[in-house]
Amino acid sequence: MIKQYKGFLGEFQYDDTEFIEKNGALRYIGKETDGLKIKIPEGIVVCNHMFTDCNIVTPPVIPKTAKFCILMFDSCAYLTEAPVIPQGVEDVDYIFYNCGLLRNFVLCPKSAQYYYGRYQGCSSILQEISNFVI
Repeated sequence: MIKQYKGFLGEFQYDDTEFIEKNGALRYIGKETDGLKIKIPEGIVVCNHMFTDCNIVTPPVIPKTAKFCILMFDSCAYLTEAPVIPQGVEDVDYIFYNCGLLRNFVLCPKSAQYYYGRYQGCSSILQEISNFVI
């Protein structure tokens, strides 16, 4: 069922079989692993914790309305690639925390003011970095 949301997270519509509003966050509860088939609601501003512990392999497109993506993909054990982070996003602290299979870096947009620990716990990326150390 399509639900309307207007509040702290932004103003948008979402499918309650795919997402649930819980503890001040919109959380993905769907079963899809291909992020390109997941539509994050346009109009959302706060994407914090959205995919925590999900089984996605590829990332969804982050909408241009997003401003906060703290821990957005926290502990996504199967995530192999990072999405483009759109201009306008201000906070990406720990966005890919503990995504052990993540293979690529993405640049922060110029709008990002907070980007601490983006790749903390990303063992595949840390291995890649160590290959370049002389």
